[in-house]
Amino acid sequence: MLRNDIQSIVDEQVNKDPQLLTRQRGKAAALIEGVLSRQNDKPRRHKDELQVYKPVGEYIDSKTTGSDELRNHVETIIKQLVEEAKKESEHEDNKT
Repeated sequence: MLRNDIQSIVDEQVNKDPQLLTRQRGKAAALIEGVLSRQNDKPRRHKDELQVYKPVGEYIDSKTTGSDELRNHVETIIKQLVEEAKKESEHEDNKT
């Protein structure tokens, strides 16, 4: 889905400006990336308009900051680190 959305935006831009195909790859990519950014910043005029970054951002948020699974995993790791630090501290205290 995302790939198709990006492809249709690239195709549209190439149709508007065929010179994109003759430019250096990096410059063409930067120009198209700018188009994608601008499309994401403006409100949709109609429901079929594509916004590429918004769904990607929402997906990333759901898998990171909004993820209970990730939060629980991080808490487990922190608890393990605290336990290891306590054991090391006790071990050091027993040496002296």
